[in-house]
Amino acid sequence: MREPEVRYAKTSDGVNIAYWAIGEGPALVAMPNSPWSNVQAEWRSPNRASWFQRLAEGCKLVRYDHRGSGLSDRGVPVKSVEDMLGDASTQKVRRAHNKIVREALEANGGTETKHTGDGIMASFASTSQAVACAVAMQKAFAGLKTSAGEGVDRPEGATDGGIHVRIGLNAGEPIAEERDLFGTAVDLAARIRDKAEPGEILVSDVVRQLVAGKGFLFNDRGEHALKGFEDPVRVYEVRWRGDNGS
Repeated sequence: MREPEVRYAKTSDGVNIAYWAIGEGPALVAMPNSPWSNVQAEWRSPNRASWFQRLAEGCKLVRYDHRGSGLSDRGVPVKSVEDMLGDASTQKVRRAHNKIVREALEANGGTETKHTGDGIMASFASTSQAVACAVAMQKAFAGLKTSAGEGVDRPEGATDGGIHVRIGLNAGEPIAEERDLFGTAVDLAARIRDKAEPGEILVSDVVRQLVAGKGFLFNDRGEHALKGFEDPVRVYEVRWRGDNGS
């Protein structure tokens, strides 16, 4: 496939955002690497171009540069006070999220691969450490309550004041390039995460088998047709709410 044409979309506040799109079907937006990205340079990396093409099977894949990064506009218009207050509220939630995730990664031997804008991708040398880390994260998020003194705003849809996140786990041999990970193993983890409900941890069957006898409990969630995978994939839910021995 030849290099896709870089196009520009204008935001409501007048910033030109660079992007390209490949494939046909429902739109799938691939978040840029934070904080910097370059959609043109990424495509010229053979491994990344191959990964993007696989990801675009059966859908329209859209990749863009953050404002102020890559080919997007550097000049960002001044925001209103109302906009800045909204951003500050969002940042409080994001900081709370990042703190919990990074503390759990450090305690369980995980390595942060990249921040995706609304989440964090990480890798582990041990599958049992990955599951233990996911359980620790969900327990910490569930225990995060909102109060006037804590400075953490309640996220939209969080009825109990906690931050509700989806976690997907898979095991395999990804392609490593420029401190990032690509390949089928990564794609499957992302697809499994997309099937999770807020507050859930879903894993592939290979993860369940690798941690057998380690004290983790699972619910069989059945087989699912996942975008980009020819055969149905069996998915399991990690039971972490009080009945997990980990």
